[in-house]
Amino acid sequence: MAGSDVRPAPLPRDLPRWSWLYLPVLFPIFQQLFAYFDPNHYLRWMEGELGFVEQASAILAFAGAGVGISLLRQWRRLPSRWLAAWLLFGTLACIYDGGEEISWGQQWLHWDTPEMWSEINKQRETNLHNISSWFNQKPELVLQLGIFVGGVVYPLTMGRRRRRQGVESVNDWWYWLWPTAIVVPTAIISMAITLLNLHHRIYYFGPTFNMTRWSETAEMYYDYFMLLYLLSFRYRLKQR
Repeated sequence: MAGSDVRPAPLPRDLPRWSWLYLPVLFPIFQQLFAYFDPNHYLRWMEGELGFVEQASAILAFAGAGVGISLLRQWRRLPSRWLAAWLLFGTLACIYDGGEEISWGQQWLHWDTPEMWSEINKQRETNLHNISSWFNQKPELVLQLGIFVGGVVYPLTMGRRRRRQGVESVNDWWYWLWPTAIVVPTAIISMAITLLNLHHRIYYFGPTFNMTRWSETAEMYYDYFMLLYLLSFRYRLKQR
């Protein structure tokens, strides 16, 4: 009888709401208001390789790598050792994405591309994603599928059901592998931008939408998704 009254231990708190709800939801609104009221400064400061969006993508990716490294230093606290390999993979993905975003420093330090590399790189930059789709579209597709499944499908279906049933446990690797519900807004926005941009439907919303390079905005949200996942992981691990 007494055993039937035992309740599972409460799960750790997650990231504050402003980080996973207000920021991702308000940014596209700010983006379009900026473009509407001051299009010249918008194009100067927000768009292009040195604009806010692309630079923010790199910074978010490197921030995710930093969080990943801090998690790897705490690998003994993980409920399963193989989760360290998973975190290593995520950390390396963040480093690759951030490095590619700034052509491994070329955008910031402005060095000349070696002649041999210029011959095989479509944009004559020191990066890999302009060489082959295996370094660009294909990894991005894998990430998009991961965001859709891990950021939309799982949290709203199985993850929600597991929380309601009280079967989630900090001692279960399953709890740590999957993102929590905090990633849902960012995942939905990134998928919506990706799908609308894929069919060029996003430009029907108005003239200011034509000023935005939506593929770059979507990539920024991909990086923010990875950062949120890793931040949430660390935030909850500290409470374990």
